[in-house]
Amino acid sequence: MPTTKRSKESSRQINYGSTEVVAETPDHEKVPLKLNNLRLFSNGMFSNVYRGKIVDAKSHDPTSVAVKKCWSKSDSSLTEARIFGRLHHHKHKNIVHLLYMFETHHDDRTCYGLVFEFLPSTLHTYVRQMRKEFNGKPNIIEVKLLAWQLFRGQTHLINQKIIHRDLKPQNILVNPDTGLLKIGDFGSSKFFLAGEPNHSYHVTRYYRAPELILKASFYGPEIDVWSCGCVLGEMLKGTVMWVGHTTEHQLHLIAATLGEPNESLLLSF
Repeated sequence: MPTTKRSKESSRQINYGSTEVVAETPDHEKVPLKLNNLRLFSNGMFSNVYRGKIVDAKSHDPTSVAVKKCWSKSDSSLTEARIFGRLHHHKHKNIVHLLYMFETHHDDRTCYGLVFEFLPSTLHTYVRQMRKEFNGKPNIIEVKLLAWQLFRGQTHLINQKIIHRDLKPQNILVNPDTGLLKIGDFGSSKFFLAGEPNHSYHVTRYYRAPELILKASFYGPEIDVWSCGCVLGEMLKGTVMWVGHTTEHQLHLIAATLGEPNESLLLSF
């Protein structure tokens, strides 16, 4: 899914009211839900994310959630739901948890919703606030704790044969009160099948692995490991590692730092 941005409207706390839906858990259990005080949190080309509270028929206690809504049931949204179906069985501490799925109908259109646990910050925001507190320098202990959680979550995705394909600070969630980190936004993700060709145009440019820039069709979760390395470098440096103006410029900046790939490596792409 394309990068989502915090909406200017979200800062005005526009309230989209309450909605009652019959949702489904990842275990395929039907649950009546009431979504309260939904406010636009971030928006993208194909979906919007809202924050608010839910009340289910069992607990009756309001729970803070993030609700991702889209108006088309695309292949990517179906894949995202299946991915969370697999991840649900493990409920890894460093992967965001899907709570419910639902559909609402408006005239001839259908809105598809995914309800997630809510974390109030992204790694992008959290690291910048942290550096302000340390006069522009990284808090090395904090960076180590965040990096450990990030690579721990990524290792779990590798074990589950899932390629995220858009790991970046804006898609990594953080609870500032506890320091808990969770990988989120699986809108571009897919299951890894050895020998299956993939589209190379994935991952935000600054975090895109060199083989994707070189239009590799066969790749696996190693492209996410590269992205995690870029995120770690950004936490230490305080700015994006390589700010390429184009994909070609991105590759030039990487090669200027790490050296040019040799012929055998290029042939492997």
